[in-house]
Amino acid sequence: MRLSRTLLFANVLVFLSSCGGGTPGQSVLDIVYGDDSMGPATDNDGFEFPRFDTADNPVPPVGCELILLHDTSAPLSLQVGGDIALHAKVIDFAAGGAASNVLVKFEVTEVTDLQGNEAQKDPSSGLESQAAYTDNEGLVHNRFYAGNTSGLVYTITFTPSCGRPKELKIIVTALPCGCLNVSLRYEGALPPTSLNTIRVYVLPSEYTCDYLAPEKPVPSTTLADGLITDLYGTTRFDCIPAGNYYTVFATAKGPYNCIAASGCDDGVFLQPDKCRDLALQLYLATLNPAGRYDCTDHFDFTNVIKDCAGGITVPLECATASGANLSQQICCVLYQLVTFFQTPGTTIIA
Repeated sequence: MRLSRTLLFANVLVFLSSCGGGTPGQSVLDIVYGDDSMGPATDNDGFEFPRFDTADNPVPPVGCELILLHDTSAPLSLQVGGDIALHAKVIDFAAGGAASNVLVKFEVTEVTDLQGNEAQKDPSSGLESQAAYTDNEGLVHNRFYAGNTSGLVYTITFTPSCGRPKELKIIVTALPCGCLNVSLRYEGALPPTSLNTIRVYVLPSEYTCDYLAPEKPVPSTTLADGLITDLYGTTRFDCIPAGNYYTVFATAKGPYNCIAASGCDDGVFLQPDKCRDLALQLYLATLNPAGRYDCTDHFDFTNVIKDCAGGITVPLECATASGANLSQQICCVLYQLVTFFQTPGTTIIA
């Protein structure tokens, strides 16, 4: 641009005037004024307006892409005190193959607890190196150390110098973790859209489906539970101790806010660092009235006693009525007592 050429010319004059041709000890500086207006930006003048990465105007990757060589469908699980190797590969778009000698930076960008709340990293946890170069096959390696605190989720960010960053999550637990993703199916007379407030429970395998019932309370030894608002939702359990069988049980409310459907699967096995998809089948809950009940009974023998008294209802006649036998007299007195306690005021007035 013209301004750049003018400044360059002025610098050359300063250099020549200071190197000789004048009085020793003195330097003559000729200031040359030129047109300092900026010309328009062109494709070949070295000037480029900055671009910002937004949802409406995303900046495409520049030259390469980093690929994580791990199953990212679920967080990796790592036991307390352990460590895990991290691997990635960088692909060169222009060459259509591995990108060698590319700088990749590593950083722990987030630490949370298992519920997603912000947490403090363990002082003894961290990455083996903060950066590394890819080899001839485009591979780059690092290592993460878990530290001594369980129940933390670390987010590791890989940033190649020529492309976009990628994230990998690692859960530090006392035992290896497995992941369970639960969706729902339904068969029954009620409309599927009427089912709501679906509770999903993960229990130890000793609680089989024969033991569990929708009308019974769920055992307190539940390992995890989740809520799905309707039949078309899902819930995910990110860290269940792996290498074991579990029972998954669910109940769903119906249109009248009571349990209307339930489902159970007592053969769910979870593998370490794997996320299992489970489609749990729900069925219409049937009424089962069997059980123990506390009852209070009310008996009214007023008419029976009245008939036993032979129709005598006047108190004095209980003893004076002719032809009344002893049993009739007793029933007459009982009738008067029952009447008194039922309507004491009326009986006394009468």
